[in-house]
Amino acid sequence: MVISSDEVAREMFKNHDVDLAGRKIYESMKGNYGLEGSIITSQYGPHWRMLRRLCTTEIFNSSRLDAMKDIRRKCIDRMVKSIEDVSAFGTNPIDIGRFFLLFNFNLIGNLMFSKDLLETDYEKGAKFFYHAGQIIEFAAKPNVADFVPILKRFDPQGIKEKTQIHVEHAFEIVREFMNERIQANKDSMSKKQGKDYLDVLLEFQGDGIEEPSKFSSTIINVVIFDT
Repeated sequence: MVISSDEVAREMFKNHDVDLAGRKIYESMKGNYGLEGSIITSQYGPHWRMLRRLCTTEIFNSSRLDAMKDIRRKCIDRMVKSIEDVSAFGTNPIDIGRFFLLFNFNLIGNLMFSKDLLETDYEKGAKFFYHAGQIIEFAAKPNVADFVPILKRFDPQGIKEKTQIHVEHAFEIVREFMNERIQANKDSMSKKQGKDYLDVLLEFQGDGIEEPSKFSSTIINVVIFDT
């Protein structure tokens, strides 16, 4: 749809902006785990505003970004070292995009869990990376069920079923991260000096009206996976 006049644009985005703020939820992302409730796919409303506020105040604020400076440098140095190591083996092409993907994933892992998820001996992080990649791959596939509503219940290409299998595995890994953190926080000697985003979600206290009093494990899973 093309808006070709100032009057129509003003009418749509000023007078009816709330009505037009909804998001398309693809069939592959609909399932038992509430991915449609993430900040990317949820409809505009109290839940979306709450998630956006948390992202603004807890992830993208200047103090947290400044605190991540050393971690970003460490992840960049590790990425450059990996590229140098691979390039030393010969003249075969190097997939720079993959290295940037690994860098971003490891950086987000530090932000979320204070963990280097892609350490060579950290099997759980590698599994999480694999399942997250599979979810992105299946979610990006053209799905006839998104265009022919009557086919939604049949999932003719099996995209939704396959996506949800990987979502289940990824969520199980995040639940393990949560349980480890909850157990560690019970031991005062194990507490970290600073908070990561998992701490923020676990300690969240809403008003109980438009916001939940506390986040369930499912909501935490959705928010972390979406981020």
